[in-house]
Amino acid sequence: MHRVTKLYKYYTVITYGAPEMRLKIMLDSLPKNTYEMQIREIPLSFLSNLINSLRSKSKNNSIKGALQDKKVLMSSFIDGN
Repeated sequence: MHRVTKLYKYYTVITYGAPEMRLKIMLDSLPKNTYEMQIREIPLSFLSNLINSLRSKSKNNSIKGALQDKKVLMSSFIDGN
């Protein structure tokens, strides 16, 4: 990353991983004291959370399968809040 980013320019990383999981990897890849970092969390919408919940609870990991399983669908609506 530091080889292709120009000085005084911006670099944006979007990740679904928690900062605790990703931050060390990023910091280790950059020369020390050569950057300013800002971390912002953008919450997912209800629909995004619902889709993630459906996928994770579906046995075959498909939304179609989850939509056909009433228990999975109902629990995903509750968890999708």
